Amino acid sequence: MNYRNAIVRSLLLFVLTMLFTLPPAMASGPDLERERRLAEQTVDAILDGEPRYLTTAENTRFLAIEMEAGAEPEHGAVIILHGRGMHPDWSQVAAPLRTGLPAHGW
Repeated sequence: MNYRNAIVRSLLLFVLTMLFTLPPAMASGPDLERERRLAEQTVDAILDGEPRYLTTAENTRFLAIEMEAGAEPEHGAVIILHGRGMHPDWSQVAAPLRTGLPAHGW
C-alpha cells in the first residue's frame, strides 16, 4: 500500500471514529482528569514534534503537538483531534496523520 492510500485510510478511520464518538462526548463534556493523565504520558513519548500547551477561554490547559511542514510547497495547517476514549497519539490514526501530513506540506 502506498503512503497516500495509508493517509487516506487513516483519515477515513478518524472521520468514522469521530462520527460515532463525538455526539456522546459533546453530551457528557470532556474528561479533564483523563486528558491531563494522557498529556503527561504522551509528552514523554513524543519523538516527532514539539509539545505545546494551549489554554481555552475557560483557562483549561490542554496538550497540542506542533509539527512543522517538511515539504514545499506548504499547503496550510491541519488540526487532528482524537476521539473520546482514544489516545491523543493513537498509533493507527493520529500518529500517522501527525507525522505524515507535514512530509507533504501540511
